[in-house]
Amino acid sequence: HLWNQERSSSLDQEEPEPPQIKEEQEELCSSQEGEQLGLKEETDTFMNQCNSDKCKKSLECDICGKVFKQNYEMKRHYTVHTGEKPYFCKTCGKGFTQRGALTYHMRIHTGEKPYSCKTCGKMFAYSSDSLKHRRIHTGEKPYPCKTCLKMFACSSSLSIHMRTHTGEKPYHCKTCGKMFASRNYLLKHTRTHTGEKPYLCNSCGKMFACNSSLLKHMRTHTGEKPYTCKTCGKMFRCSSHLLVHIRTHTGERPYHCKTCGKMFMSSISWDQLLSHSSDVTERQSQRRSKTVDSGSTRNRKKSHKNADDPPTSENHSDTSKRAFKCDVCGKAFKQNYEIKRHYRIHTGEKPYPCKTCNKMFAWSGDLLKHMRVHTGEKPFSCKTCLKMFASTSSLSSHMRTHTGEKPYTCKACGKMFAYSSDVRKHMRIHTGEKPYHCKACGKMFGFSCSLLRHMKTHTKYPPTSGSQCNSDKSKKSSNCDVCGKAFKYNYIMRRHYRVHTGERPFSCKMCGKTFISASSLSKHTKTHSGVKPFCCTTCGKKFMYNSDLLKHIRTHTGEKPYCCKTCGKMFLYNSDLLKHTRTHTGEKPYHCATCGKVFGYSSSLLTHMRMHTGVKAYTCKTCGKMFKRNCHLTEHIRTHTGEEL
Repeated sequence: HLWNQERSSSLDQEEPEPPQIKEEQEELCSSQEGEQLGLKEETDTFMNQCNSDKCKKSLECDICGKVFKQNYEMKRHYTVHTGEKPYFCKTCGKGFTQRGALTYHMRIHTGEKPYSCKTCGKMFAYSSDSLKHRRIHTGEKPYPCKTCLKMFACSSSLSIHMRTHTGEKPYHCKTCGKMFASRNYLLKHTRTHTGEKPYLCNSCGKMFACNSSLLKHMRTHTGEKPYTCKTCGKMFRCSSHLLVHIRTHTGERPYHCKTCGKMFMSSISWDQLLSHSSDVTERQSQRRSKTVDSGSTRNRKKSHKNADDPPTSENHSDTSKRAFKCDVCGKAFKQNYEIKRHYRIHTGEKPYPCKTCNKMFAWSGDLLKHMRVHTGEKPFSCKTCLKMFASTSSLSSHMRTHTGEKPYTCKACGKMFAYSSDVRKHMRIHTGEKPYHCKACGKMFGFSCSLLRHMKTHTKYPPTSGSQCNSDKSKKSSNCDVCGKAFKYNYIMRRHYRVHTGERPFSCKMCGKTFISASSLSKHTKTHSGVKPFCCTTCGKKFMYNSDLLKHIRTHTGEKPYCCKTCGKMFLYNSDLLKHTRTHTGEKPYHCATCGKVFGYSSSLLTHMRMHTGVKAYTCKTCGKMFKRNCHLTEHIRTHTGEEL
């Protein structure tokens, strides 16, 4: 017996402690489960090997009646009833009933992670966490829900899931008393009271209360739309937007007014539903008053008195108290801050000033967008051509140049347009509206560009003292000292000066080529990337610039928008018209530096230069003979083909 006591004592001091009983598990974190399982197996092995009479005896707790095989187990179990915690953390002072629990806890302070995933190398502080993580790679889900048979990778996820069936909500908010099924949901909810927003967007600095909201917001910067409609292929940033969109195909209207039964497609139409319900309730109350006056009290009263009616301005449910109606236009809002912000539309209040130019804004979001005008920040990029934009609306509009989408239709002729501004301009052709007038002669124009072209007819002659064209804006124009060209803004004139000075401050990092303006550099960089984002829908040919695509499309449509004013001949390109006009004017701007001969076209000068240099750029593929002119090569090829000259 002495040996058994000593053995028991040594086990109590040296051997790893077996797992805690059921009552003690609430004291320990779930991460100990894997470790305790191993300890239990070792203890069971030892106990099987122990053949003494004392080992076969059982010890019973005189408080709860639980039975133990070993005396040290019984001693440790007593701490559950006494509340004794003999093991203390020297760092934070927290007490533990087991030495093993203290060892695990110390890893929080030391940051020790002794368990690693063999697949991805991720480190873990506890073996149970490593075990759970491995299931991500293996796909193992050993915990099934007995109600719906859904599978889960860990028991804690199953426990949370079971609450969807049982309706259990063990976590409650201490501020408002609202109940939640999981601690994570409670944590997110408490931030609505505290106003805490721990998640920061690195692009625009906006703060968010939960990580999922930040992830959704990031898509406004990246332009990512991961949710696709299988019917029409339209892309969406949020799954909720896709669900609402799908209803346009299915015709589903799951939200209904309990007053009159009218159906709505989405909860986003709640404002519409509020005002609608208010109108219906008002009409019914008028009908009721008439009925009471006539002495009739039929069963009309019982309609629309349900406690779960949707909130209206006159409902007596709890939610109706949160409906705020604008007394100017009648629009309804769910929150008080929403109606306060809405009132600025009527009052014209603009409480947000720009510190740079003092411009005022009604909403902070508009001020944030405006600040990018001064900072030059463009946080939104096109994934197709890498062009940067200051706002999401500009990016969305730009994307149509790649997709070819034209969502705006002219109701008069059916012509499609990519932008709402274009369809508004086009409508003037049908309505005859001419909102732009010349201050000099009073002539009216449908488009601002037409007015600008017309104004040049006045600026050819010096304006008289009484001319209306001497507006304040025209006085602000700057003239180039070298060539006399006039510019509306000073920064445009400074950029123009580089033509005379030869300054090229923008250089390409790839090839070192320099440019006068940033826009020219931006166009040039696309030649290195090889990206041709603009595609012809007719023949499939791709182009680096949208302007090149527009020119190419004319080869299919046959459109020739450039007309010679002398002979009326039409041309596809403005450059072709410029060349043609030289046949009328006799202008020959290209001269040979060697002999002084002049030419009307640069191509003619290049051909002439070969007479001096002796370069023969055209080679016959049959015999290898060289020629200076392409026409000479064409004549020579006929000697091989037998074609008559």
